[in-house]
Amino acid sequence: MGSYNIEVDPTNNRMELKLAGQLDESELAEVVDAVAEGAAQLDDGWGLINDISSYKPATENAEERLKEGAKKAGQLGMGTVVRVTGESITAEFQWERVGEEAASETGYEIFQAETVEDAAAVLDEHQ
Repeated sequence: MGSYNIEVDPTNNRMELKLAGQLDESELAEVVDAVAEGAAQLDDGWGLINDISSYKPATENAEERLKEGAKKAGQLGMGTVVRVTGESITAEFQWERVGEEAASETGYEIFQAETVEDAAAVLDEHQ
């Protein structure tokens, strides 16, 4: 079982999403809905800091939900995402697969950072 936290920052036109543990399909559906609600408060081109430093890879069924969510974020106007990675190489690879496919379909940019602070700096530069 996992958890997530979303913070929306309309002033800087960005959102921070922290995922921890292993989320199942229903939890990922909640995340997708929460991101959509947050995106409604932001302008096109908004940025996302996706902190997966404590995230565990999703099951194959749940990975499909991740792909849907990544595509939906692009369709909702996300322009840039910066992934904050941790020690789990498997989780990082999973997000790379998911993100690259969604980005190629919706046109957003993907970057990677070691810390949330570094991610914010990347968004400051590229958003």
